[in-house]
Amino acid sequence: MASPPLPPVLSASRLGPAADSINAPSGRTVGGGPILGGPPPITFPPRFIRGGCWLLSYEPRNTTARYDGTLRIENHQPGGAVTGRTASGDLYLRQNTLLANNGGGHVTVNLPSPNPANGIPIFPRNKYTYYIRVTKIDEEFSFGSKFTLELEFYRFAQTTPLNFSFVLEDTHTVSLTWKTAPAGYPSGQDYAEGDVTSHKTGEIAGRIKLGWLSDFYRKISLEIDTVNGAAVPLANGGTPTAENWTTIFDRVGYQFHQFTSQRDIPDTTQGPWDSAELHAALTANRQTDTDLDKEWRFYLLVVKRFSISGLFGIMFDSNNAGPDGADPNSAPREGLAIGTDLQLDNTPNWGVNAGKKFGDAASPFFRTAAHELGHAFGLYHTDADHSFLARTVSILSDSTPTAPFDTQITWNYSPADLKRLRHFPDPYIRPGGIDFGRQTDTHPPITPDDSQVDVPGLALTVTPLRVALPLGAPVRADLTITNHSDTPIPVPQSFGLSSSFTSGTVTDSSNTTRTFRPLASYDRAEPLITLPQGASHTASLTLLGGPDGPLFQSTGLNIIVANVSWTAAGDGQGHRASISLSGKTTVLVTPPVDAGHAAAAYRILTTPQAHTALVLGGDHLEEGNEAIGVAVGDRVLGPHWAVVQARRFARKFGGRKADVERAVEVLEGVEGVVASEAELEGLRGLGVKV
Repeated sequence: MASPPLPPVLSASRLGPAADSINAPSGRTVGGGPILGGPPPITFPPRFIRGGCWLLSYEPRNTTARYDGTLRIENHQPGGAVTGRTASGDLYLRQNTLLANNGGGHVTVNLPSPNPANGIPIFPRNKYTYYIRVTKIDEEFSFGSKFTLELEFYRFAQTTPLNFSFVLEDTHTVSLTWKTAPAGYPSGQDYAEGDVTSHKTGEIAGRIKLGWLSDFYRKISLEIDTVNGAAVPLANGGTPTAENWTTIFDRVGYQFHQFTSQRDIPDTTQGPWDSAELHAALTANRQTDTDLDKEWRFYLLVVKRFSISGLFGIMFDSNNAGPDGADPNSAPREGLAIGTDLQLDNTPNWGVNAGKKFGDAASPFFRTAAHELGHAFGLYHTDADHSFLARTVSILSDSTPTAPFDTQITWNYSPADLKRLRHFPDPYIRPGGIDFGRQTDTHPPITPDDSQVDVPGLALTVTPLRVALPLGAPVRADLTITNHSDTPIPVPQSFGLSSSFTSGTVTDSSNTTRTFRPLASYDRAEPLITLPQGASHTASLTLLGGPDGPLFQSTGLNIIVANVSWTAAGDGQGHRASISLSGKTTVLVTPPVDAGHAAAAYRILTTPQAHTALVLGGDHLEEGNEAIGVAVGDRVLGPHWAVVQARRFARKFGGRKADVERAVEVLEGVEGVVASEAELEGLRGLGVKV
């Protein structure tokens, strides 16, 4: 499942700086042509491959398959002159169709390549085939009439939405000749064709056609919906400089289209919005013409308040639980939300925004929308700078009364994130592609390794509620941070899976390891508390599934490793240090005791939505709720699942009011309910007497 490496920065052609000093009329040829094997004519001014997006077509030999895609050429020009280049591309299998022939049968015919007059093309997700890493651009050998590329072809293979791989299939050298572009291309001179030579065989493997389309690398759109009366995040209010979606994505190199489809969605939630209601709203309210195979469209919902305290925004649309898990339409990373009514405190670090509602604080409000869109692109938090993927609370901790929050924002994605946005494989960036968090080997550290703080005496222990439990039951465990040191230490106030601090792995008896992490990506103030010497602080986890599917798929001994990582508060000068703790425990999963237990466990383990329903709840997750209902009805699994079903009934959803009586009936109908103290406390907060 390793990601292909991003392309390197390539040296600029040595002809680049010299081109300005060559005084020759455009198109003039020096020399009379090759004589007795002499050099070819030299064309002035020399030709250089243009930056931006190119339509790429590949026709391999000895097969009817044809591929189309894009090649992205990024010219690095810090002082005006090109000092280096980074280039990458993606190829999709060209669609074909069956046509009748004169013999009464049918033949397979490839459909035409995309029309270049339509600009940057969008291809069907299920036709994605190759990621291309450009390792050489040589424009020198013939002084402008030809150039060569060296391309690494990584074949993409996906067996399920969560299982995929990129495998280096071959490296090709492509010798291209500049030609006049066919009709439809925006530039007649920026077009080339050439043969592809395989490094494996040394033979010609096919032919490539390459034509320039746009100065942008990719194109996206953002649909914004708001509940009644909510502000629309369109710009930063001009503080300290005017920024909007267009200025941001001009720097990213994305052709950007933003539109507001609805500004009057009824707020039927009867209070704060939870993730289940956000999912339901995305499905119900976004434009009906949305087709992620034809448009890279993201969806932003603006609500008043979130059910999670202190939450600024959330990328809630993740397929973390498996196919159809957290995502009703199996298209991860298209949904994000921000809230307007969170009251900012009066700290002078907020500057002019102190004491305002978040929706009235134009600069941080708009920045949070860009932050959550970054998560929808598959990007992670980074607190190493003040770019968009830095958490709001981290920027605030580096702000001062004389240099308040607005002045601390870097109105761009970080250099590392810009490289990802321009050169990651399409499935990592486009909505409906690879799930958030799947590109694990490209996850950048929050801070450099040399700023990782070792805190002797600070320990994390993992204690399961039950050390043995039946197949199909969720595993409940307490995480406890204990301070054995001789000084108070700041630790997260909350570090369950509803925070951004906790992740981990489960390794079963066959030595297969699966991961778990928070279901959504949050931007909120996640406060630290001071843990005195000798004191402990505990949080609870309930584990069932993760990006790799069910965590406890088979019977036997399972090893659980939990990791809690957080960033210490800033010192006002951008200096931070990260703290990371790890703890381990084991649980024994026992086999089915009868046919009913086996059937209920099978239903839970083969219904990815069961994990989502466990974590989020929500009536719209019908398959997950049905699987939980089967488990509640089983005498073995019922005690382990009753509290989950009771919690859903006790919470309101959309227009449905909370039904505390029904929740009590569920609990009373099961003998020996298994629940963590955190779950019981949550039910008490909903009015359920337990």
